[in-house]
Amino acid sequence: MYPFSFRLPPHIPSSFEGPLGHVRYWVTGTVEKNWGSDHVSRVDLTVTNPLDLNLEKEAPISQTDSAEAILCCLCCRTGPITCVFSLDHAGYVPGEFIHILGEIVNTSTRKIGSTSARLLMHCEYTAESKTKSHTECISEVKRGSIKPGGRDRWEGDSLLVPATPTSYLRGCSIINVSYWVELVVHPSGPAFNLKVPLKVILGTIPLRKPGEPAPGPSGLRPLKPHLAGLSTLPRKSLPATAFCKEHLPNVPENPDESAKNSPIPENHRDSGLGPTQNSDIFSG
Repeated sequence: MYPFSFRLPPHIPSSFEGPLGHVRYWVTGTVEKNWGSDHVSRVDLTVTNPLDLNLEKEAPISQTDSAEAILCCLCCRTGPITCVFSLDHAGYVPGEFIHILGEIVNTSTRKIGSTSARLLMHCEYTAESKTKSHTECISEVKRGSIKPGGRDRWEGDSLLVPATPTSYLRGCSIINVSYWVELVVHPSGPAFNLKVPLKVILGTIPLRKPGEPAPGPSGLRPLKPHLAGLSTLPRKSLPATAFCKEHLPNVPENPDESAKNSPIPENHRDSGLGPTQNSDIFSG
């Protein structure tokens, strides 16, 4: 066993897998042989560039928006359908719940078939002067119908934020990732859905409560317990995780010095145990 270490370059983007592009990392080890072909081994890595929500000025701010639509029945206009949607803050990390606050008022003569709240991941891919985008729903909750003249309040319903890449994908100039939560009203019959979208920020370090001290410089806060160990990539599970240089503790450059300071007893250091290895944003 030949222990070694190296630091990742600062500000590199997080690992990312998308339908139109990706950011991938791997480490290749080569044993050069004088008498035959070299032996090459590769290990894939998941790199996470931390996004501290406490440094995002919009993350702790509440958001509210509203919209209305007037349905037509043959040649007659009916009363409007109104929708008001609010979030108590805009910043979240995987494992947290987004609490939905909203109210739908149906003053039309038509029944509302259902309402839903959904978390959308919107990705833009830019190559030279052309840009393509892709939007997918990564979390959703639904409610039932609303009769004519009725209303429905969203209180207590929540969206779970799954393990997913952070907002912006900072460090990557050709892929941008953003997240939206929208409250959708689905009228019965031929009519367009009424949608109220609010932008949210997904990071890796959650918002601190008032008076709560900042975490120490040598470590990152873990994800919520029931998401611990999940890859940040929604479609691919990779065996190892790395963090950017500026968020790691100092690592000795000399392997001998590292071995002297290791908490592992000397007789166990060579035991071989260690880590194992389509559409616009508001469509649909």
